[in-house]
Amino acid sequence: MRMLLGFPSGRHFVGSKSTMHRDVPWRTSIRVFTLLTAMVAAFAMCPDALAAAKRTVVGTIKDYGCGDFCHLTVVDARGKKHSALCGAPLCEAWSNAEVMPRRFLGRKVRATVTNESVEYEGQTSRFDIFSKIELR
Repeated sequence: MRMLLGFPSGRHFVGSKSTMHRDVPWRTSIRVFTLLTAMVAAFAMCPDALAAAKRTVVGTIKDYGCGDFCHLTVVDARGKKHSALCGAPLCEAWSNAEVMPRRFLGRKVRATVTNESVEYEGQTSRFDIFSKIELR
């Protein structure tokens, strides 16, 4: 009977001290899977938890253009381009005119970038938005 269960001798039974080490990797993988599933479920129920993150970009204004939305491009000290929708109060007049005055081109700025939901033509999408711009 013991050979049918896969045990070569009578001293190895399930739950005995000699077989406990064999269950550890299996139990650990189940615990990790359960933890990851709980984390994914938490973020699915609260997607705005990821959106609350803000970042700051310090650089110079490189470009501004309007299409469906008005985009601003800021280049930081390392030369990396940061492009986002222009939603700061400074951009309101620019958005209405669909053009940025030339005097702002090349100006140093400190901009706060947030990731927000925007509804457009019946669909909701997430975009990076310059929510605050300070001229330097």
